[in-house]
Amino acid sequence: MTDLILIDGNSLGFAAQSGPQLQMNGKPTQAIFGVMRSVRLLCDENPNAKPVVFWDGRSWRYDHFTAYKDGREKDPKAAAARAEYKAQRPTIGKALTLLGVEQQMAFNMEADDLIALVSRELPSSVKATIVSGDRDLLQLVKENVDWLNPIRLPGGKLPKLLRVTHETFAEDTGYENASDFVKGKAFLGDASDNLVGVDGIGAKSAPMVVKTWPDVRDLINDITLRGDAAIPAPLSRYKKKLKDFAASQEAQRRFLMNFKLMRLTPQFIPDPVKWVTVNKPFDPKEFRVLCQELGFVSIMKDFDNWTRVFSERS
Repeated sequence: MTDLILIDGNSLGFAAQSGPQLQMNGKPTQAIFGVMRSVRLLCDENPNAKPVVFWDGRSWRYDHFTAYKDGREKDPKAAAARAEYKAQRPTIGKALTLLGVEQQMAFNMEADDLIALVSRELPSSVKATIVSGDRDLLQLVKENVDWLNPIRLPGGKLPKLLRVTHETFAEDTGYENASDFVKGKAFLGDASDNLVGVDGIGAKSAPMVVKTWPDVRDLINDITLRGDAAIPAPLSRYKKKLKDFAASQEAQRRFLMNFKLMRLTPQFIPDPVKWVTVNKPFDPKEFRVLCQELGFVSIMKDFDNWTRVFSERS
């Protein structure tokens, strides 16, 4: 049982945008419908839990790395899909407001920053589930916080990682704790955020590197002083890459930058600016009007049942 459902809004939204195409008056509406359907399902499956949807503001990361997320618009097809989704985003917010779903956003924060701030302050008696396809949020998993990926793969297949708990974290991620997980991510980099990883260190080797040297400074000192002798047999095929990293201040700076931008702790996350919460009661009359305007026939045909999970909450 969970008490809070902490939802990464854009993660659901972009996934819904790539789903079956819907249109009204020539304008796409599938992201709107998909997000509402996903939130409804989450509420139906967790009748006693409060859903909160978090949205991205302008990330503070741009102030530290101006090229953050550069390249996302280079693929014309992907850029067009993002533009279509962004056009639907205000209506998604309106729909959730009418459904009585709380939403939060801060000017200088991404959704994962706010989810981190909220989840880290939860008392141990409160159980939360983070809902997102973003694996960066796995670092927030702890005894009372799970991570759930509701986003289906092409053909409706379940993702490889569906739910990660405190008990399954090491097995599911390959890392013993959240800090090690982020160190592994820092070695790998993140192409979607334009964060370049360490050359030659991939998904298979990163967990072994972090386990061998939990502190990257020990890796650098050990290899600098002992050379090949410092590298254990399971990592022997990565000798050259590890030695190159230990000798390259540029690669080390890149690793450190990745770690700082990826780690969701108060040590690196600044104070939120203009943290806004929208939380209004369910408005069936106005929601019905919105569904009529959007041509959501399936909702209109079964309106009372479709909105039941929201009316019961209010």
